[in-house]
Amino acid sequence: ESMSDISVSNMICNSQTAVTVNGYLQNSAFTNVINRNPDCAVIQVTRPGGFKNVALNGIVTVGKEILQEKY
Repeated sequence: ESMSDISVSNMICNSQTAVTVNGYLQNSAFTNVINRNPDCAVIQVTRPGGFKNVALNGIVTVGKEILQEKY
């Protein structure tokens, strides 16, 4: 359950979470992501060490967190 070299850009989200990383994500990038839900983080990581070498650029949220680690 691992992914690498993923690029996500120009995404607008209103759902419970914009991005959920259930496995492992590395060597990837998120660019120009807008979260319109004030009750959630933009990116939720569900495994310890599940988010490595990931660039975040142009992330906008009305919530409190961009990245939330929830195990």
